[in-house]
Amino acid sequence: MSSIELAAEAIAMHNVRLRCLLMRMIDPEDLGHAVTEEVRRLIANELVRPRTQDE
Repeated sequence: MSSIELAAEAIAMHNVRLRCLLMRMIDPEDLGHAVTEEVRRLIANELVRPRTQDE
């Protein structure tokens, strides 16, 4: 595997871990009880927001 492929895989795994954390933060039976409704709403909106070509 090339260094670029290794870096891409590392970035992908990091993104998966971040998404898992964010999903836990909006789940009221997990970490969601520790954050405000406003924060849960912001996270939920970002998780479902369609990507634009600029991103």
